[in-house]
Amino acid sequence: MTPIKYKHRNLLATLVACSMVSLLAACPVLGPGQGSPMAPGVLGPAGPTGQTGATGATGATGARGTAGATGDTGATGTTGDSGQNGSGGGQGDTGAVGAVGAAAPAVAPATPPVVTTTSPLNLATGVPINKAVTVTFSKSMNPATLVGTLNFTLVDPLGVNVGGTITYDSVTNKATFTPGANLAISTQFTATVKTGAKDTNGNALVADSVWKFTTGTTTAQNPVVMSATLKRYLALAGFEVNNAGPTIVNGDVGVSAGTAITGFPAGAVTGATHRNDADSQTAKVDLQAALDDALAHNNGPVTPNPDLSGLTLAPGLYISGAALNVTSADLTLDAQGDPNAVWVFKAGSALTVNALRKVVIINGGKADNVFWRAGSSATLGAGSSMVGNVFAQASVTLVAGAKLEGRALCFTGTVTLDTNTLTKPTP
Repeated sequence: MTPIKYKHRNLLATLVACSMVSLLAACPVLGPGQGSPMAPGVLGPAGPTGQTGATGATGATGARGTAGATGDTGATGTTGDSGQNGSGGGQGDTGAVGAVGAAAPAVAPATPPVVTTTSPLNLATGVPINKAVTVTFSKSMNPATLVGTLNFTLVDPLGVNVGGTITYDSVTNKATFTPGANLAISTQFTATVKTGAKDTNGNALVADSVWKFTTGTTTAQNPVVMSATLKRYLALAGFEVNNAGPTIVNGDVGVSAGTAITGFPAGAVTGATHRNDADSQTAKVDLQAALDDALAHNNGPVTPNPDLSGLTLAPGLYISGAALNVTSADLTLDAQGDPNAVWVFKAGSALTVNALRKVVIINGGKADNVFWRAGSSATLGAGSSMVGNVFAQASVTLVAGAKLEGRALCFTGTVTLDTNTLTKPTP
């Protein structure tokens, strides 16, 4: 018999051998060159994605500053070690945007201000005695260097300062000196803006600005009151509007209390035509109010010669107890640089502008601020040219070819037209 210790050793060997046989049976047989048998590999962890860099804050925009250079683009992050099928590393940080350059220091414009216009104009004559004196600058001025100072003065021939108040309009760059009382008639005054007047950047006038003007005998006038309804009409009659030829009326035509409007066509009306309707009836009432208001303008001189031929007239009121005529030479209305200048003419009887004669405005005036009141009738001769609002108690006649920048308005009679042009004046 085999000793018991050998029996145990053989049994152990047998068990080990069997275990190996079982294990080999369960494992796949590897071909030549294959590695040791293993379980399938586990995916390696993903490499970390690089964080996106924060965008640099935009620098404050400096006035005329030099833009900062753009920051460098950040370097690409290192690719993470990949396990089997692992992800690569992410993109590196983006460089910050460079800051905008510092603001350039503000520089005050060095150009000094200059006087661009004055009213009245230099050497103007016949200036209304209640006229305010204005001066317009090339740039915005510091009001503190004008208002309440002696930098804007008006003096009489003896060098005495005229009392008054000064205002400044920053929208129009205009300073106004308003005398405390009417100026002396037929007197030369001197206006001065001194070098103490400065713009808003502290730049002063290079030299004093000085101009002179001479007053007349009349006062500046308020416009004759005209309603919005009446202003739409370029021809309005009490009895009839009668036209011959290719007249052009750039506004309304009406009649009241009559109903006759004839000659359109051949004439043309760009506005509306009113035959004694509610609108023309209202306009007729408003015409009477305008006639009355013109008559109430009385604070002016009586014109010694009713013939206005060849004259140059400043704004104001001109009165004739008889007729007013423009016969042998043109009449000039000088606004003296004032766009709001007003002229009022009052004739006790007729108003006549002869053939080919002209009434013209210069230096900034507007036809809408010219008013003619005829106590009887008004006649514009053939080929003549006229400006203003013509109010006649009886009739208004425009002979062939006459032109009117204004209105032909009569209360009782007829407006007669013949190949004319009536243009609505600019307000």
